[in-house]
Amino acid sequence: MNAVSLRPSLFAGLWADVLTLLAVLLVALACWVLAYQSPLGLTLAVGGDAATGRREDDRPYLWGVHESEPKPETLNWWEASPGFGYRWLKPEATLLLPGVGGGPWAVSLLASSGRADGTAASSTWRLGPHQLPLSVAATPRRYHLLLPADAVGDLRLTMQTPAYAPPGDPRTNLAFVLRQATVRSIGGWQLPPLPHLATLAGALALLYATGRMLTLARPLMAGIALLAALALALVLATQRATLGVFTPILALLALICALPAATLWALSRLSWPKPAQFSILNSQFSMLGPVLALVLLAFALRLGGMLHPHAIFSDHRLNANNLLRVSLGLVQFTTTLPAEAGGGQQPYPPALYLLLAPFQLLFPVTMDGRVLLVQSGVALLDSLVVGLIWLLLRRAGLGQAAALLGAALYLAPPPLLASFSAGEYANLGGQALALPALAWLALIVNAEAQRRRDAAIQGLQITQHSSTPLKPGSARGTLRVCSGQAQHAELTLRSTQYAVRSFVPIVLITVGLLSHFGVAMSLGLTLLGWLGLNGGLGLPGRDAARLRATGQVALVAALAGLLALLGYYLAPPFLAAIGERLTASNDGGMGNGLLAIGASFVQTLFLPGGFLPPLLSGLGLLGLVLLWWCKPANGETLALATLLAAWWIGVVLAQGLLLVADQGLRWVAFLYPALCMGGGVALGWCWQRGRWGRALALLVPLALFAQGLSFW
Repeated sequence: MNAVSLRPSLFAGLWADVLTLLAVLLVALACWVLAYQSPLGLTLAVGGDAATGRREDDRPYLWGVHESEPKPETLNWWEASPGFGYRWLKPEATLLLPGVGGGPWAVSLLASSGRADGTAASSTWRLGPHQLPLSVAATPRRYHLLLPADAVGDLRLTMQTPAYAPPGDPRTNLAFVLRQATVRSIGGWQLPPLPHLATLAGALALLYATGRMLTLARPLMAGIALLAALALALVLATQRATLGVFTPILALLALICALPAATLWALSRLSWPKPAQFSILNSQFSMLGPVLALVLLAFALRLGGMLHPHAIFSDHRLNANNLLRVSLGLVQFTTTLPAEAGGGQQPYPPALYLLLAPFQLLFPVTMDGRVLLVQSGVALLDSLVVGLIWLLLRRAGLGQAAALLGAALYLAPPPLLASFSAGEYANLGGQALALPALAWLALIVNAEAQRRRDAAIQGLQITQHSSTPLKPGSARGTLRVCSGQAQHAELTLRSTQYAVRSFVPIVLITVGLLSHFGVAMSLGLTLLGWLGLNGGLGLPGRDAARLRATGQVALVAALAGLLALLGYYLAPPFLAAIGERLTASNDGGMGNGLLAIGASFVQTLFLPGGFLPPLLSGLGLLGLVLLWWCKPANGETLALATLLAAWWIGVVLAQGLLLVADQGLRWVAFLYPALCMGGGVALGWCWQRGRWGRALALLVPLALFAQGLSFW
C-alpha cells in the first residue's frame, strides 16, 4: 500500500526535476554559445615565460616535444642565451588547442632549425586536410598560418620533420626549435564545438542530480547550477583554451562525486519493506545529505585544482617515491629537505603510505599513476575533515545550522590549499590521519563518563528500591545468588568492552603519531593540554567519572606513544635526524625570545597578509568563549569546549620550539580545523538572532570560501 501511494509522488518529483534541469541547461547553452563569440587570443611562451618565471604552462597544448631549455636547474634561465626558454620538437609534434570553436584561426610560430652548421630544417605541416612543406631557417623567424578548426572544434597543427642528431647530444630524435606560439581568432561567427558543449552540459546535469540525490532543495540546486553555468560562461569567454583541456577532467570529477550520492540515495529508497539495517540511513538521510554534499564539493575542489593543466608542484613525485618505498617494504627512511624548508634530514613516518599502498592495484603502475593515487587519496582524506567538523559540532548539541556552517568554513582553507599547491601531501595526509584521535576525546571520552554516571545513578535507584527487609528463607537468598552471577557476567562484559574501547583509541593515536613528524608533535602537545585541563584544573563538571576517563586517556596515550617509539622513532637513523632537527642552532630568525615569538603568533592570527584569514581567527576565538560563557549543562558541549581549549594550548606550546630551532611546527594548518569549529559555534549563535543574523552567518562562509578559491 505504501509503495502504491509513494511511487506517484516520487515520479512527480522526478518529472519536476527533469523540467527544472532542462530549463537550466537551456539557459546554460545560450550563455555558452554567446561566450564563444568573445575573441580569443593566446600566446604560449614555449619553454617558459621570462616575465613571470613560470615554466610548463605551454605543456598542455604541445605534444611530441622535449623538456624546456635551458635546464630547470639553470638559475635565472631567462637571462641565459638566447634570452628566453625554448623546446626542441620531436620528429612528429602537434600543437593542439581543444574546444576553442570552429572557424578560421591565425597562428604564428617563432621557430628556428637549431642546426649548429646553420642549415635549415625541412618540415611538413598539416593544416587540416592540407599539407604545407616548408623550410625552417637557422635563425629565429615567425611563420604565419591561417588554420581552420577540425570537425569537433579543436585547433590542431601537426609538424613532421626528419630526425636530427647533433654531435655530442645523446638525443637522436630532434626536429627543430620552437620558441613561441600565438593563436588568435578571426572575426565572424564562432561555431561552438558540440562535443565540448555536451560534456559541459553533462557535468552540469551531474552537479544538479548529485545535489538533489543528497536531499538539497530543488530551488537551491537550480540556483547553484545556474551560478556554475555562468561561471563556466565567464571562463569560456576569457580562458577558453584552458577550459578545453580541463573539460574532460571536470566531467570525470562530476561523475566521481555523483556515484557515492547515487549509492546512498538508492540505499535509502530500497524496495518496501526496507531492511532493518537501512532504517537508520533512511531516517537520517535528510540530515546527512547536506554535509555529504559539502564533503564531495571539498573533494572536487582539491582534486580538480591538482589536476588543473597549469598546476605546478614541487614535492608530488617525492611522495610518489615514498609510496613506492613503503610498497617495497622500506618503512624507515629520511629525506633531505632543501634549505628554505629548514634543511637537514626529515623523517617520513609511513602511516599515510601504508594506507594508500593497497590502492595501487586500481591505478597504473607508473610514476604518474602513483602521483594520481597520492593526490586523490590525500584530497579525500582532507575532504573528510569537513564531515568530522560537522560531526563534532552536531554531537555537541549545537544544531544542524552551526554544524553545517562550521563544516562549510573548511571547504577552501588557504593554509591547506597552499600545501596542496606545493605537493606537500605528507603534511596534509598526516594531519587528516591525526584528527580522529582528537575527535575521540570529544566523542568517546565524554560518552564514557556519561555512561558511568548513568550506571551510578541506576545502581543507586536499584539500592533504594530493594531496601525492604525480607524474612529468612525467603526469595532474597535466591535473588542474591542470581544477582552475584549477573554481576560477574556484567563485570566480564564490561572488561571486554573496556578492552575494545581502549584498543580503538590506541590505534587512532598511534596512527596519528606515525602520520607525520611535525603533526605527531602537535598531536602530543594537544593531548598534553587536554590532560592538563581535565586532570589538573577545576573544570565545570569535573567529577569522579570524568577523572577516571582522564586517567584512561593518559594510559591510552602513553601506550600509543610507547608503540610509536619502539616501532619507529627509536631506530638509529631517526634518532640522529630528529636530534638534528630539534637541536638546530637558531640563527636569529624567528627565535629572538618569547616576546618576538608571541608577537609573530598574534600577527599571524589577527593581521592580514598571510594564509590565515583574521576573520576566521576572531570567529574561532569567539566560538570558544561562547562555549565556556554559556556554561553548558550537557557533557557533550563541555567536551567540545575542552577539546578546542586544549587545541589552542597545544598550538601555543608549539611556539616554544622556536626557542631552540630555526623552523617551527606548521601550527597554522593544524589549528585551522579548530578555528572552523569555533567559527561554527559563533555563526550558529548568529543564526539564532533573526533575519540579519542569518544573513551574516551565510555571508561569512561565502566570503572565506571566495578568498580560498581565489587563492586556489
